[in-house]
Amino acid sequence: MCRKKLQTFLAIIFLVLPSFVLATTLTATANRSHIDIEETLELSVKLDAQAGGDGPDFTALEMNFDILSNNRSTQYRSVNGKSESWTEWKLILSPKKIGMLLIPSVSYRGLYTEAQIIEVKQQAPNANNRAKDIFIEASVSNETVSVQEQVILTVKLFTSVNLRSINSDELDLEDTLQIELSELRYQKRINGKPYAVIEVKYALFPQTSGTLHIPSLTYTAATKGRVRDPWSDPFGTQTGELKRLKTKAIDVEVQAAASSYTGQHWLPSSALALEQEWSNDPSTFKVGEPITRVITLTAEGLTGAQLPPLELPDVEGIKYYPDQAQTQDQTSENGLIGIRTETLALVPMKSGNMTLPEISITWWDTQTKSQRVATLPETQIEVAPSTVIQQQPQMPSVAPTGEQLDGAAPQGISVEQSRLWMMVSALLAVICLFLAGMNWRLRRALQKVPTNAKASVRSEHIESERQAYESMISACKDDSPVEARKKIIAWGNQRWPQAGGMNLSHIGQLCENQDIQQALHALDAEIYQLAGNQSTGNTSWSGKKFIELIKALRAKKVTRRGDSKQLKALYPLNN
Repeated sequence: MCRKKLQTFLAIIFLVLPSFVLATTLTATANRSHIDIEETLELSVKLDAQAGGDGPDFTALEMNFDILSNNRSTQYRSVNGKSESWTEWKLILSPKKIGMLLIPSVSYRGLYTEAQIIEVKQQAPNANNRAKDIFIEASVSNETVSVQEQVILTVKLFTSVNLRSINSDELDLEDTLQIELSELRYQKRINGKPYAVIEVKYALFPQTSGTLHIPSLTYTAATKGRVRDPWSDPFGTQTGELKRLKTKAIDVEVQAAASSYTGQHWLPSSALALEQEWSNDPSTFKVGEPITRVITLTAEGLTGAQLPPLELPDVEGIKYYPDQAQTQDQTSENGLIGIRTETLALVPMKSGNMTLPEISITWWDTQTKSQRVATLPETQIEVAPSTVIQQQPQMPSVAPTGEQLDGAAPQGISVEQSRLWMMVSALLAVICLFLAGMNWRLRRALQKVPTNAKASVRSEHIESERQAYESMISACKDDSPVEARKKIIAWGNQRWPQAGGMNLSHIGQLCENQDIQQALHALDAEIYQLAGNQSTGNTSWSGKKFIELIKALRAKKVTRRGDSKQLKALYPLNN
């Protein structure tokens, strides 16, 4: 009896068991078995049945590969009365290392695929790379530098095909100050083949000695292909490839400061100079009248923040009134240029010939590997007496008598008059000093404001920002991506004048609005299409939509803020 019940139970189990377990197979197929480290492969996992809401577990793949994308599709087909359906997952994989890499078995509801081996080779030398449609190169200006010395990292992306999008890793180096110098776009012909080149330069300043390791940077580029046949693909899916490009890792030897260096501040620079300017001719010094002296320290290969304050020796008979020092950074073909400007007013307190001592600063010449000194020579000045005439008390015409010698004031001048004269003299001295200070402040204000300015600086800035805004709106109405990009960047420079160099990604971050960031990203995609002299209009960029977003943002009075720490996005060549 028990045996019959067991047989009946097993029969029921087999009858109700899902059909896909008994007849369904799960297969995995890689489109390539040999790839370079910078290339990707496609792994297709196919289930001969309709899958539920879940999918296979692909976690094991992440040991050797990065999963760049995972697209699922379900198909149904009926041929000659025979119906079949299947579910397919297509994964784009990028290898993490070189060697024989395992694609492990993938499981789904008790079904398993077969494991596979993929051979991953080192990328070919640059000479061979140049035969490819798209490749990337990275280089440094020096492989051996001193601590805090500038190293220029250059990354170049070459493409002879249209790109739909490109994304890159963020450059993040430990104990290293990094500043993006430039984004250049140009064309280059290699072996007769034209390429659009996107070149990005970074200035790196290692803060500690040892080895500066610049890791491999990864760029993911989506190429732009043809649109599939609308009859076979009613959604018009655009074909193309997803490429994973990697730069080579670079090590830079960072040496400690030279032991022979005797300067107070370590300043490794390729060129350093001291210059000065005067508001008036130094020969026109007068007692109590200030003259402004502007001293500028310029250093190639250093930031303005690295430049130390100048030491100004005291001079008897001259008082200094320093203004707050200003620092700034400029970029050039050779990298960063740091500038420190110190402004001070000199007020002579006595007349006569005086000497302003020389000003010097010691620095390390990175070209000759030697210590050098930049100097402002001493300056001789002649201080004329003040133009303010002080009346002197008249002496008595008759010699004092014996009675006057007993303590009385001289004839013609009473004790009260003498005290009054002393008070008047002191008051005049205070007034002179006050007027001298006001005169100096007025001169400083006039130097900072253009002589033809009729309105305040604030009003001028608002007017400039308004004009840039109207110009941007006009360009966006025309739906011209190239012109719109130029006008948007011009408006961003007026909207956030302290934020430095602008691009679309930077403006999107400053706006702090996700819709605007997406709109600017879409404009990037359209620019990429134009870089290949071909545009299909399949991007989501709309000038009119962007106008609506920016007007809504402007109505909220976006707060201006400084630089973003994120890297700027890359732009292709504008044609």
